[in-house]
Amino acid sequence: VPGGPVPIKLLSFNATKQNKVVNLNWQTSTEVNSNYFDVEFSKNGVDWSSIGIVNAAGSSSTTRSYSLVHKSPVNSINYYRLKQVDNDGKYEYSLIRTVKFKTDNSITVMPNPTTDRLFITSNTPGRLQSLTMISDQGQQVYSTTNFLLGNSIDMRSYAPGIYILKIVDKDG
Repeated sequence: VPGGPVPIKLLSFNATKQNKVVNLNWQTSTEVNSNYFDVEFSKNGVDWSSIGIVNAAGSSSTTRSYSLVHKSPVNSINYYRLKQVDNDGKYEYSLIRTVKFKTDNSITVMPNPTTDRLFITSNTPGRLQSLTMISDQGQQVYSTTNFLLGNSIDMRSYAPGIYILKIVDKDG
């Protein structure tokens, strides 16, 4: 065979979102002198880092299945590729796969305007990292950390006016 045998014949490489993790699965049909797969991740498709090493079969002429779970994907586009490394140190990259996570944090502040209580709710329950209320003169008039969504702020003690809320959710 001119150039020698192909070290790894990759049949498939898939990245699928499952809840808050990404399942990475791939199959080979042939492996010759294969050492390991370095599963690489990128937030931008340019800068890559290893998220796990999976040992290869070494030599195989049957279909082999491999997998790895990425437990901390980013809330954006996640890029994945396989670095297929042989025993002699040579390597080859797979095609890149992407999985997109988006923030579905819809925060509601109501009623607006109000003269009583201001309720802050979200379709994602939990706590905010911080909540700050600033007057139209730029003064901080209220600030808290770990605000529980669904709770309210008593606005009766504040002068009538326009207030700006700075809300930082649990993901920053």
